[in-house]
Amino acid sequence: MPPEINVQERLDAIAEATLQLARAGGAGGVTVRAVAKKLGGSTTLVTKYVPTRVDLLLNAFAFVSTNWAEDLANALDGKEGMEKLKALAGWSLQTNNYDDAIRALWIDSLAGNPPEAEGDETVQNQAHGEYEFIKAVVHEAGEDDWVADALFLAFRGYYLSSLEDPESWPPERAQEAVMRILEMIASQQR
Repeated sequence: MPPEINVQERLDAIAEATLQLARAGGAGGVTVRAVAKKLGGSTTLVTKYVPTRVDLLLNAFAFVSTNWAEDLANALDGKEGMEKLKALAGWSLQTNNYDDAIRALWIDSLAGNPPEAEGDETVQNQAHGEYEFIKAVVHEAGEDDWVADALFLAFRGYYLSSLEDPESWPPERAQEAVMRILEMIASQQR
């Protein structure tokens, strides 16, 4: 009798292999075959759980995002107003774990798929959810919607900049720029 397989563990292993490939060779090197090879098995090792390349990307996104909510909650814990907004910016403008790899996959997916493509809805939902969260924190800090717009665009711009030129755009540089903007906004309220 074959051993029982823990489906979540297998999905996590597939996600980690996907992210490792994206980190090592860029998003273009992520294929079902490459992930299977990295895991040391045939393509059916992957396709039984994740049948297409789009599903590989969605699985990797789900894997990475499971930790985001907890990490963000910890970063914002006990903070209010502008301090909470600054903590959100600091958390958003970093690169930990597989953030760089998931950004590469996300941007590749957006660049290669027409708007109605499979998986695009997940990317759009994530973007809308991120914006709404930023806007809620901005409103809690007593600021207007334009601050949420500016932060959302700054965060998204950092995601791209950190991939295209990571040496010039380390997290510290992005954080310093956004923190200065938030300080200017806060000083107008005084």
